[in-house]
Amino acid sequence: LTRVDGTEASRLFSVSFRGRELLRQSSLGLALQGTGDLLAGARFTSVRREDHDETYGVLTGKQNPVRNHYRQAVLTFESAGHYQTQVFVRAFNDGVAFRYAIPKQAALRDIAITDEKTVFRLTGNPRTHVLYLDSYTTSHEGLYNTTLFNALHRDKLIDLPVLFEYEDGTAVAITEANLQRYAGMYLKGAEGGALISDLSPLPNQKQVKVKVSAPMVSPWRVILVGEQVGR
Repeated sequence: LTRVDGTEASRLFSVSFRGRELLRQSSLGLALQGTGDLLAGARFTSVRREDHDETYGVLTGKQNPVRNHYRQAVLTFESAGHYQTQVFVRAFNDGVAFRYAIPKQAALRDIAITDEKTVFRLTGNPRTHVLYLDSYTTSHEGLYNTTLFNALHRDKLIDLPVLFEYEDGTAVAITEANLQRYAGMYLKGAEGGALISDLSPLPNQKQVKVKVSAPMVSPWRVILVGEQVGR
């Protein structure tokens, strides 16, 4: 995070790996029907930090047991309408994850999310492996296209995960995890090396993407990083 001092910059984040910046000036935001973006102009009020380290076994997989080790910061913001929003951020050795949360509060019980303002801004022009989709209602199956990041189509939905490879082998993947009671996230290409989140709408809806009651948490937005693909 660039700053957590109550200014507009507290909505921005960057990701670096071994001294190299991979995402820069990427932004956060969550818009509600009738309320707008809860983080636009919001005041940063507190941060809670903690470390987590556990080991557990799995039935199948490359590694067993699995170590789940991360550092977490829980950032709390208050909007101009006095609504509280939290952003949970976790930093791992091989990636970053964050999610939005709306805690239980008297002023905000029923939630209708119209948009998620998450924007990922990658540095450079990495080779990109992408699955384009024509709509929100597909089988999520198809052949991945390989292209340069700056040549991504801007009129098509991008399915998750999407993989980026830099010339030195550094690999970055963007995906989501723990998708429950929430809309699936797609991406769309935009100017300035940006990928903008695009939530699938509710059936027979165009504007509202999620209807839920507080407390609410979004899925994790996950950024995986490695020295090369598969490592």
